[in-house]
Amino acid sequence: MTAEVKRMLSEIGVDDGQIRSEAFGGGIATVATNGQAIGAATFTHSGKSVALRSGQTVLDAACSAEVSIDHGCRAGVCGRCKVRLLSGDVEMHASDVLTPRERTSGLILACQAKPRGNVAVEA
Repeated sequence: MTAEVKRMLSEIGVDDGQIRSEAFGGGIATVATNGQAIGAATFTHSGKSVALRSGQTVLDAACSAEVSIDHGCRAGVCGRCKVRLLSGDVEMHASDVLTPRERTSGLILACQAKPRGNVAVEA
């Protein structure tokens, strides 16, 4: 239903940055440990670094390095895991909770962001 309401609001000209949504429910933890090595995640506030595996999220990597990133749903809808990507590239399949300004300023959702190689994250 949320997706349909967002579509209708866009159709009538409501700016995407003005549309907010919230959802609660069971997210699926995506801890990937058997994938191919693709680089390293560096967490600048904690000074820790950990090897990355394909399919692993930034949150998974942080947990494996014992770096604390606040999180909740693990589904990309609560926004508690917003962190700043300082370098590198990630892909996210769910990021509706980020505003255009947040995206432009480098914020990502750690629970959804899957690095494509080496990344540095403010955590």
